[in-house]
Amino acid sequence: MPADLIVLAAIAIFVLLRLRAVLGHKIGHDQPPPVPRDLPDESDRMVQVPPRQQPLTIEGEAERIEPSPEAQAAMAKLPEDVRQGIEAMGKIDALFSLPEFLGGARGAFEMVLEAYSRDDRDTLKMLLAKDVFENFKKDLDDSHKAGRRVETTLVSILSAEAIEARLTRNVAHIVVKFESEQIQVVRDTQGTIVEGDASDIQIVEDEWAFERDLRSSNPNWKIVAT
Repeated sequence: MPADLIVLAAIAIFVLLRLRAVLGHKIGHDQPPPVPRDLPDESDRMVQVPPRQQPLTIEGEAERIEPSPEAQAAMAKLPEDVRQGIEAMGKIDALFSLPEFLGGARGAFEMVLEAYSRDDRDTLKMLLAKDVFENFKKDLDDSHKAGRRVETTLVSILSAEAIEARLTRNVAHIVVKFESEQIQVVRDTQGTIVEGDASDIQIVEDEWAFERDLRSSNPNWKIVAT
């Protein structure tokens, strides 16, 4: 073997021995410890209209928060009586925002239609006021007895606007007008369509009323009329 190769081999062996002494014998990559995740809270399944944080308070009074440009633009488009109702709500709940409320209302609208089609009574009971839930429950029971199932597919929500807003003491009442695209069919127990057309998209207008006690720590609104 040439002398230069012998020298290079000796140097390589020396380097490997030094690395072994410094790094030890462990093979593979150290895995970082798993990051703990909070378990989902039961309240996360609730529809919050709107999402809220704990308001800052000074001697028990909510700190006034300047409305966002989006909220100001939405307010400017409202009829005078509706705007006055929304403004009165903001005086009690400093974090109340009409755009956030309408976003939550759209989510609730979608959830109710889906829950009704799937006969998901737990979700309906969570979102609806007691008397409204009882009406939905009766309709579902009647459909079962008749061997029918009403199926509504929400294609899209075209618009959602507040058309009525009033404050009675601390209870806020807002009526939202929804315009949506829906497919409505009725199926028998075998799943066969007996009424309607699965390809027929219809424009549907609904007016739903939402209520919430603004002094309550519960941020969720109830649907009190459909």
